[in-house]
Amino acid sequence: SFISLGIRVPIPPANVHRMPSEMNDPQEAAKSYEETLRRFFGPTKDGWPLFDAVLLGIGADGHTASLFPGSPVLNETRRWVCAPYVEKLSAYRLTLTLPVFNHAAQVIFLAAGQEKAAIVRDLIRQSPNERLDRRGSDLPAGRIHPVSGGLLYFVDRSAARFLETEREGKAG
Repeated sequence: SFISLGIRVPIPPANVHRMPSEMNDPQEAAKSYEETLRRFFGPTKDGWPLFDAVLLGIGADGHTASLFPGSPVLNETRRWVCAPYVEKLSAYRLTLTLPVFNHAAQVIFLAAGQEKAAIVRDLIRQSPNERLDRRGSDLPAGRIHPVSGGLLYFVDRSAARFLETEREGKAG
């Protein structure tokens, strides 16, 4: 069983595939994980896995998973898994790529805290073509828009504070 958010979900252990982050070579770890996923999903209709649901966080800078603004991995169109070097963390990080997330049946973003309020407002208010940070860089979380799936945001009151202000302003 898989336990998340305090809920026990009966997922067979054979269906749980942990990223091999303990490997010394991040590029080999990404390759190994992608091979694991490809074996599990088998040949796919359009070349991408179909996750039933993907749960993602949002960073105050608009990053999600380990997809950070300005990363060359944001332009990946073939690989399922990459290991970009993240300058602000001085580390390599394993991440699924945007096409993987965009082929999921349901993408759910969670955001909590007032430091996320501006980015949540920008992501929800702007169209996918407008989702840029204040320096004009792509917001990685804003580049997630499932091809044929759903997109939900779950935010706490602090992360939604600018949304509430806009709604109240329009009502009055």
